[in-house]
Amino acid sequence: MDELVNEAVIVHHELVGIVTAVSDLVFSRDKKVEIGLSLLRASADHAIASARLIEVTQAELGASVVVLARSQIDSFLRGVFFLQIATDEEVDYFIENDEMPSRKMPNGNMGRLGPKTLASMVEAELGITENGKLFPMVDNTWKSFSGFTHGGMHMVQTYSEADEIGSNIAADNLINLLRNMSVLVTFSACAMVNACGLNVEEQQEVLQKLAAISKCRAERVLEGKA
Repeated sequence: MDELVNEAVIVHHELVGIVTAVSDLVFSRDKKVEIGLSLLRASADHAIASARLIEVTQAELGASVVVLARSQIDSFLRGVFFLQIATDEEVDYFIENDEMPSRKMPNGNMGRLGPKTLASMVEAELGITENGKLFPMVDNTWKSFSGFTHGGMHMVQTYSEADEIGSNIAADNLINLLRNMSVLVTFSACAMVNACGLNVEEQQEVLQKLAAISKCRAERVLEGKA
């Protein structure tokens, strides 16, 4: 359990550093930018809240961390979509109806843009298809994450497996979850940097700050601290 708390402290520190690095950036008041950046910042806040929750309660509220992880992914995917992919018409539809727009699916039918479709689009937009990590992560976890969020059997099983009724998620699983959440926050920050219209030198300065935070993580891994 000490390893879990230590990881939470490290991730919390990293994420606050990432958010601080982009918090002073100046953005346009374009509605597309406002929606995208609001969702990306909310996504980062969910991750920060998760790390802080584990710092304070260890694994006791692990199931609540899973719920926050789902919300983080949702906000991240939508944030990148509206910031970098959506048409003006799709942005207007979202504003007017408070629901995701529809597009033609691979089967030729129109369908609402859901998390798995968005994951494929965002993965391609951010240029991370070579590693192929984003879509598989969403595809493999969405059903169980939704079960936690909406009170499905994944939640019931987690709370009823131990002798006492309560959240029962292994520390290793929560550590991996925190690390994945940290990666998404880094992607969010990079998308925010790209959207703020900095010149090359200014953009590099912010990206160097983000790289320094990632370097600290790598050094901790090599030292066996993370």
